[in-house]
Amino acid sequence: MKRFCSLFLTIAFLSVIFCGCSKIEGESPPDLPLNFKATAVMQYNNIQVSGDFTVKGFNYFSIDFTAPELLKPLKMVIENDECRLYYNNIEYQMNVNEFQSTAFGEQLAECIGALFDIQSLEINHQKSGDWLYSGKLKNGAEFKAVQDADSGFIKAVEIPKNNFYVVVTDFEIIE
Repeated sequence: MKRFCSLFLTIAFLSVIFCGCSKIEGESPPDLPLNFKATAVMQYNNIQVSGDFTVKGFNYFSIDFTAPELLKPLKMVIENDECRLYYNNIEYQMNVNEFQSTAFGEQLAECIGALFDIQSLEINHQKSGDWLYSGKLKNGAEFKAVQDADSGFIKAVEIPKNNFYVVVTDFEIIE
């Protein structure tokens, strides 16, 4: 479950990777707003997790898990160099560097590192207007991500070799 939760958190970071990072002759993908909230449903193998997340620039990320039932009381907030975990009435606070040394944090850092180490990236403007990003991760797994042409948010990510699928909905720009 820890590995799955760490993969779920990567959806917020995926938005940074795929938005406006490459130019295509004559056109380019829209930039993703830096301040937004959205809902994500992620499936990893036979496990499905969902949650509402908020991103405010590069210094704030939070996620409130909404399913499965066991994770509903869990909230995670990363702000500047501080990581706070809330579960019911329990709060645990640590430095982000400490968080990265935990099993959960180490797996999260590994997932994010793999996503930033893209071997190849192809960007195509689809007939629907959306942008399709496809490529290969360092571990050889192929991925696809779909970016909404109007809002710039990432609508879906899939890494079939890893049985990893994410659908993002209810995207809303915030101030």
